[in-house]
Amino acid sequence: MKVADCPRVRDMTLSDLDGVVRLHKHCFPDSISIFTALSDDIVKRFYAQVIEEPECVAAVLEEPSSGRVVGLAFGTMKPGFQRRFLRRHFFCFVWGILSAFIVNPVLRKAMWARFKRRVRLLLQKRNAVLANSTVPPPKGPEASYILLGVHTQWRGRGNAGRLVEYFTTRMFETGAARINALIRLDNLPSLKVHKRLGWNMTEISPEEVCVWIDRPDLNS
Repeated sequence: MKVADCPRVRDMTLSDLDGVVRLHKHCFPDSISIFTALSDDIVKRFYAQVIEEPECVAAVLEEPSSGRVVGLAFGTMKPGFQRRFLRRHFFCFVWGILSAFIVNPVLRKAMWARFKRRVRLLLQKRNAVLANSTVPPPKGPEASYILLGVHTQWRGRGNAGRLVEYFTTRMFETGAARINALIRLDNLPSLKVHKRLGWNMTEISPEEVCVWIDRPDLNS
């Protein structure tokens, strides 16, 4: 792919929100993201908070011909992002969930599967702790890498890797000494991208892999 044809990687801005909402709903079906079943307004508020919080880093891929958003990634150095969003928009979020739950059988199935998964993870807590005991502690602040998505038309061209590299650089510039994430074991494309970029990996449950990368200057 020619350089001129590559989507531009840059920081997410408030003017991107409509495109980010469309991309989120394209990349993450109801069975993966509860937000996909909710109104565009709720999803837009979620990403607006991502942009507003100084501890967050959010990046997008911009299609060269149209300027539309075709990829996104975000993470934060301040734990509890989702809880903070829920506190700020509690009634709006709960009403959206209840409305979608009534009319959307896919969402009902996904929420039940998520509940069972949470129970399994609690039962496997000891094993997860043992697995993570081989991971050395970070040498400074740790950031959580929350989400990565690329439009289907732009997958398989190295764009996910470019987005991850940009996000990683920006997160380190923000002050993170380590970036970590949880990736589903069946999400092979994402695992391959992070392995190719040199991220460390350890399986912490039958369903999830912990991936992490440390700032290069801390390993010299």
